[in-house]
Amino acid sequence: MKVIKGDIISMVQNGDFDVLVHGCNCFNNMNLGFAKKIKKEFPVSSLADEKTGYGKKYKLGTYSGCLVDLREFDYRINKKIIVLNAYIQYTLGDGSTLNYLALVKVFQKIKKNFSGKKIVFPLIGLELKNFSASKVCEIIEKELEGEDYSLVIDAV
Repeated sequence: MKVIKGDIISMVQNGDFDVLVHGCNCFNNMNLGFAKKIKKEFPVSSLADEKTGYGKKYKLGTYSGCLVDLREFDYRINKKIIVLNAYIQYTLGDGSTLNYLALVKVFQKIKKNFSGKKIVFPLIGLELKNFSASKVCEIIEKELEGEDYSLVIDAV
């Protein structure tokens, strides 16, 4: 796993990656943490999330996605990227937890559907109660073995 320090949003908008993955809950609530940044910078990702239905437990371990044309940010970048809302959390509020089985399943699907693409993500689940950086990284490394993927740590 490549670990990069920097601004993941700027890197994505510059066309450095093909697929951006971030963690979501199943309640169409992208109002906290990194999901809030995604909603602000790529509002179409929130629309994709809303189409999946509110509070549907079957979403765990799946994702919704959208295409973002990078010409919206710089007319010289003729590329589209994919933003994936990875459903890894069912609970809401202060006691919210990361569902590790859902994390495994969603990254299995991502490898199957986006093999050969440059995949990037923040530290998924960072704000959740039972978050373990080592466990999250271990799962992603196992499920994306052989792929080109990067973890971006906010340099701010």
